[in-house]
Amino acid sequence: RFGATVALDMPDGRTLTATAPDAWGDPENPMDADAVRAKFQRLADAARIPPATARAVEDAVSAQIDRPDPARLTAALHALAATPPERTG
Repeated sequence: RFGATVALDMPDGRTLTATAPDAWGDPENPMDADAVRAKFQRLADAARIPPATARAVEDAVSAQIDRPDPARLTAALHALAATPPERTG
């Protein structure tokens, strides 16, 4: 369990506190498939993984649910490992 509590000290002297006992994505507070995909896309973008490579990995992982194909997944992951990050600006 990796929950968190945040407390904000307000200018008027009040302290506002909120607690989330379980982090989003923990088994007790799971993410749905769309949220997992969005998180992967954000992280892939932050890592400067080329969009086509990220999409191939995402598609290969998603395909494992209905039609397990370890060779496709392995190929996508090997391509990811061999792809240098995109350069920015």
